[in-house]
Amino acid sequence: MLKQTTQSTIVVSLAEAKAHMHVDHDDDDDEIEAYVRAAQSAIEERTRRSFAGAVFVETAATRCTVLGRIPIDTVDAVKINTTAGEAFSTTLTVGDDYRLDLTTGEAVLVLDTSVDFAEVEITWTAGTSNDLNMKDSLRHAVLLLAGAWYENREAIVVGTISAPLPLGVDALCGMYVSTS
Repeated sequence: MLKQTTQSTIVVSLAEAKAHMHVDHDDDDDEIEAYVRAAQSAIEERTRRSFAGAVFVETAATRCTVLGRIPIDTVDAVKINTTAGEAFSTTLTVGDDYRLDLTTGEAVLVLDTSVDFAEVEITWTAGTSNDLNMKDSLRHAVLLLAGAWYENREAIVVGTISAPLPLGVDALCGMYVSTS
């Protein structure tokens, strides 16, 4: 079970969003900030990637656990318990008790075969500022999605021919979405 305990750093400022949307008043600032936060969450969810600073906790009962968000910045703690439902009390050591496999394009935490456990709890921080291409393209996807939501606030538009909005968001996110 994946749980996010802290939000990623917001990567688009209010000023950037307003400039992108060509908004020159302060009346909708709270609404625009909400759209930016929601758009960033949607982009992160869709791509399974996080911008810097998001902390996650994953609980599993398997020796190999695919961590639900990448890129991995740090694995903060790996704890086990020997009986399901009990408190996690034993902290494992990287190299001795587990390893992180990044060779598949995903982050897979693998427990050593000698570790006896019922459940494992993994805490990690996802997101990095090192991949500027990802950060720039997904930041732009956040701007596009927040702008589309701001301009099209209603679920339906009356009096026009309806068609889906052609969003560059699909193209920008598509580079990071696995088809397998």
